[in-house]
Amino acid sequence: GVVALGLGGDEQGNPPEKHRAAFERARAAGLPAVPHAGETDGPRSIWGALRDLHAVRIGHGVRCVEDPALVRELHARQTPLEVCPSSNVCLGVAPSLPGHQLPAMLDAGLLVTLGSDDPPMFNTTLTREYQLVAEQFGLGADRIEQLALNGVRASLLPPAERAALEASFAADFARLRAEHGLA
Repeated sequence: GVVALGLGGDEQGNPPEKHRAAFERARAAGLPAVPHAGETDGPRSIWGALRDLHAVRIGHGVRCVEDPALVRELHARQTPLEVCPSSNVCLGVAPSLPGHQLPAMLDAGLLVTLGSDDPPMFNTTLTREYQLVAEQFGLGADRIEQLALNGVRASLLPPAERAALEASFAADFARLRAEHGLA
């Protein structure tokens, strides 16, 4: 059951480059890289994750908005960014939920997903994260659907399974829209 190699913990003093050898070994074994970066150490950790770890997905990445060139690179690559608003606020990465980077990331067309990071530590759930961002940023059904589908698209499932899951999500959203008069 190992599907990828991640990297978490304090980014300060622990840049992705320090872990290059482990990620090269994992990549040689066919495991993709899904490190956390760009939370507490800013854009340089995201650049390091992309360049040195060959990240296919980035945990957090919210501080990418501080570097327009990085935003352009993430957009061009369509690198998924797993955004965890409650965690980011609790850790002081965002000053508050209203001051969170998520709207700027969405406006930039980045491939954003929502996550819950460590639910017991941050007293949240994935459902709560969706509720928070929908309420705080006025996200409608279209944006919520897009975030959920982005999560499916960012998964590391084999292509056929990912396509089937995406079709299932799309069908469920269509049903919900019809039931609630949003179609």
